[in-house]
Parts: sequence; structure tokens; C-alpha cells
Amino acid sequence: MSRRVLIVALSVGGGHGKAGEAIARAIAEQAPACAVRSIDLRDHAAAWFRSLYVAGYLFIVRHVPWLWGWLYRHPPRRGGTMPPWLLRPALRPFERLVADWQPDAILATQLTASEAAASLRARGVFRGATATVVTDFDAHPAWQNNEIDCFFVPDEELRRRFVALGIPPERVEATGVPISPAFEGAFDPAALKAKHGLRPGVPVVLLMGGSLGLGPMEDAVRALLASGRPMELLVVAGRNERLRERLGRLGAVGESRLRAFGFIDFVAELMAASDLFVSKPGGLSMTEAVTIGVPTLAIAPLAGQEVANARHLAAQGVVECLRPGESVAAAVERLLADAAARRRLAAAARAYAPRCPARRVARRLIELMEKRPS
Repeated sequence: MSRRVLIVALSVGGGHGKAGEAIARAIAEQAPACAVRSIDLRDHAAAWFRSLYVAGYLFIVRHVPWLWGWLYRHPPRRGGTMPPWLLRPALRPFERLVADWQPDAILATQLTASEAAASLRARGVFRGATATVVTDFDAHPAWQNNEIDCFFVPDEELRRRFVALGIPPERVEATGVPISPAFEGAFDPAALKAKHGLRPGVPVVLLMGGSLGLGPMEDAVRALLASGRPMELLVVAGRNERLRERLGRLGAVGESRLRAFGFIDFVAELMAASDLFVSKPGGLSMTEAVTIGVPTLAIAPLAGQEVANARHLAAQGVVECLRPGESVAAAVERLLADAAARRRLAAAARAYAPRCPARRVARRLIELMEKRPS
């Protein structure tokens, strides 16, 4: 009987699902006979949980970000985000799915998804292998759970910090954050600039706000266009169609040109063609950027995990952050005027970038399954 892997995300953005897609592709390459199923946990949870957890989280980070920052720094409990008496009824549909499909391994790419898998194992509902991919650059105490066989974390520093939480060293591996292989190839920036109609000799700035187009993107775009610095400004608004439409109406200002995109599948090409990447520091987008080696400016981090992402990556020297009191336009001008600084960022990023993280996670997950009875 072929092995079965259930990959579980909880979509409050695009990153967790994208990490799962990369791992699913890698498993298919290494173990073609293995059946892989990817799900979004919110599609297999009680309706009240979807409203409370997903919609509630998005409301808080958009409208009361200080509250999310406080909750992140002062978690109500260690080793999870929800008490078992609340988690179990919320995830009864997920429990039924696992009982029906009977996977040999559950791989979670988000914290609550990890809790869900651990809860089923602790109660004997599921007896297979459990693993968790950590897509942010922080060792939050809520991750700690004795029912997870292996945590895949972004780098060696994070591995040390996870071990410091009390997780056994043999259960933590520094693989890097899994990303699409589209970001792992070799690129010809000049050819890509020509392909996308970008003027030679004019700096290209790529601005993103994640799959939901969050952050002060419109204000940043207006300030950049008004700065007087000639540039090709590429803006990816993700699934925020209203933002894309508003930006699309701005057009060209002076010698600067603006092109606004929605949700696209050629972000890797735009990154590789850019002289500077400006984005809120989501775990996936930052990993994609450092893998390509594009100089990166992290702006407008969401309270909590993205503040931690920016702090960690800046400490590694692979991204730049806004200086105290500095505007986005001023930081962009500073970096465009300093080619040496951009070269340093690019070199540090390439040295730091993980090597084939999705394949490494897939290989280890297959090993974990082989160690457990089918």
C-alpha cells in the first residue's frame, strides 16, 4: 500500500499554502507512489472557528495591530494557542477527515495546523508521523509540542532557539523555508528587463504587500512617484483588486513609470529583474527574495511575527530596514544611490539562502514515515 501524506495549512495569507505546495511537489519527485493531499484547515473546521480565528486575526492586524503585537509577546499559554477544550470541538471536521483518509504523515505549515495534528496524535486518533514547517523567523513558545516528531525551521540560529524552548535537538532541523523551485534557478536580469518592457539604465523597484496587498502600499507608491527619482516601479497588489485598480490609475509621473499587477505567477522574474525589492517581511516573500539575491528593504511589518522576521533577517545582514524616522521614499533613494550597499545585501542574501529546502523537508518526511508502521 502506498504511503499517504496530508499537508495542512491555515490560510490567513498566502505563505503557508505556498510552502505546502512546494513540499508536495518535492514529495512527488522523490516518492512518486506516495499520495499527497493538501488542505486548508479552515475548510475542515467549525464555522465559528473560521469567523473567530481567521476573520478575527485579519481584523486585528488591519485595525488594532498593537493588540496583536501584545498578544504575540504575551501568549496566554505555552505550547499552543488554544486550550484543548476549545480546539477539539473546533476541529471535529478535520478529525473526521483524518479518520477517513488515514494518512501516514501529517505535515503542518502553520501553528494552529500543527496544534491540530498534535492533538489528534495525543488522543490516539492519529498514529502516524507528525512534522511542522515554521515559515517565520521566530522561536515562539507556542510552537513547543511533544507530539511533533520534527520541526523544520529557517536557519541554524532558529534551530538553537527552538532547542532552547525545550524541544529535543534531534527533533529540530534547519532546512530553510520551503519555496517554489521557480525562485531557485539562474536568472539573466538584462534579459528579464527586456522581456517585461523595462527601460535599460533605469532602476527597477518592486513593491509588494504579500498575497493580501497589506501595508501602506498606496502611500508608498505616491511618495516614490513624487520623489523625482526616475524609476520603473512595479507593484504587486496580490488579491487586493481594489488596490490594484487604484494604483493602475496613477500611471506615469515625470520620468517614472508605474505598473500595477494583481495576483501573478511570475514574481520570481520580477524579483530577478529588480534593483531593489520593497516589501513587508512575510516569511515566504523574504525567503524568495534572499534566494534570488535581490537587495531587499523590509517595511511595514505586521505586529508580532513580521516584526520578528525583519529583526532576525536584518541581524543576518540580508535585508535592510527603515532607519528611525525614515520614510519609505527616503530609504529607497538611499539604497538606489548606494550601489555598494545593494551589492553587499545581494551577496549576503545569496550566502544565507537555503539550498533546496522543499526537497530537504520532503526527504526527511519520507524517512519519518518509513520509521513508523503503515
